[in-house]
Amino acid sequence: MKALVKTVEGRIQRQVITKLQRMDPMWNEKPGLLKSLWDEVCVYTQSAQPDGYKELDASIRTLVAEQVAKLPAHEQAAIWLKTGAGIDWICSDETVRDPYPVNSSDLVEDLTRHIYSAALNWTNRRLDMYYDRARELRQKRAREYRYDPNNDGYV
Repeated sequence: MKALVKTVEGRIQRQVITKLQRMDPMWNEKPGLLKSLWDEVCVYTQSAQPDGYKELDASIRTLVAEQVAKLPAHEQAAIWLKTGAGIDWICSDETVRDPYPVNSSDLVEDLTRHIYSAALNWTNRRLDMYYDRARELRQKRAREYRYDPNNDGYV
């Protein structure tokens, strides 16, 4: 069962990332640097930026939900059993528990974490360029305005 869950989670993760890579960015203030919504997800995740998080999160959850809806019941059940709700269900009294409590929102929540985990560790040339330019901008501000990039404020 563990192998099945890992395979399905990996497949959904790849499918969602591929779809995000094919989507235009939402807030690309520097044209040419971030070419896809996936690039933006990576920047927002790696930089812990709160701006725009709700919109990005909604897009990711929608794509994950679409993939979950396509899963056969046995794959949904396998993934659900490893969620918090699934573990609680396994540990509950068999005589009082629901016979099939699999909930797609539990699956979306669990699988969305896998997308963010991938984004946190993702790197590519565009992201490197984006971070290089952001660092250059902070250094330029520091030189021009006596801006302290470490304290995010003026001296």
